[in-house]
Amino acid sequence: MGEIYRRPDLEAQEVSFPEFIGDKIFPFWGKPQIAGEYYYQKYKADVAAQYNRNTATLADIDNNIIAANSDTFSCKEVRSRQSMGYTQLKGYYDKEHADLAMGRLAKRAWFNKIELMVADKVMNPAGAPIDGTADPVTTIDTQVSILRDMGVGRIALVTSNTNKVALKRNEVIIERMKSTGLGAYDLREIRNVGDYNLAAALGVDEILTGKDEIWHGGLTGADKDNMALVIKPEEEIDPAEAYQIGRLIYFRWADSEADKFIMESWHWNLKDAEVVDAKGLIDLKVFNPELIKVIRVFDDNSDSASN
Repeated sequence: MGEIYRRPDLEAQEVSFPEFIGDKIFPFWGKPQIAGEYYYQKYKADVAAQYNRNTATLADIDNNIIAANSDTFSCKEVRSRQSMGYTQLKGYYDKEHADLAMGRLAKRAWFNKIELMVADKVMNPAGAPIDGTADPVTTIDTQVSILRDMGVGRIALVTSNTNKVALKRNEVIIERMKSTGLGAYDLREIRNVGDYNLAAALGVDEILTGKDEIWHGGLTGADKDNMALVIKPEEEIDPAEAYQIGRLIYFRWADSEADKFIMESWHWNLKDAEVVDAKGLIDLKVFNPELIKVIRVFDDNSDSASN
């Protein structure tokens, strides 16, 4: 192995990314250590306020005791390695251009893995999802109402593009769209129904659409048929200050915009090849699973590989 070089130029280069949604549900949260302890606010059901206490007799005051909540994290490596034999460098003009090409692939693969981690966590709940196959729209309505009472924040419907397209064909959705300004169009033509209009029809604040390769094809069994409702967390608010779904905790390599991961290059002497690595340390933590409502909307895939 040759000497390993840190490559800030590869970390900074622009890469064509799809519209990733994972970090909108689980925002990144940098830590200066690989493992440790963190505090967070746990979701608590409403408690009853005391009324008409006998103040003349100094009657006891009801006391609700609140405890701090903490958990531990331990970051695991996420790595993407790309290599190229010396005879292939000519196709990229020189080593510099070959490194840039491998760097783009490594960086794209790294973020794809993070997105897949989130998709699997969101669409594969610990228990059985809520069954909405008979009437998905009413089921979504009901769960939106429940989430509205549970916390402050924007409620998003999380879905693969495949399932979003199928949901737009629902007769109830078509009827609701007639009051959103699209009545002049053929509402059976799904391209006439935008995300803002669909969100209005479902009573959510926004639609988060994941790329099918990850949020549909990347899932197993009946998880492919699921959608989820989430209360989106505010990245700027510390989880100890407000209850949130969770975070993508990462080891902070440096105080820079690209500190979620680092990129390195080296010459592999044994193979006579050039190598580019993208590596980071990540732990996906769920703080409050109550803030995710997973709904099985369709019944098109096998249960055999799903919880």
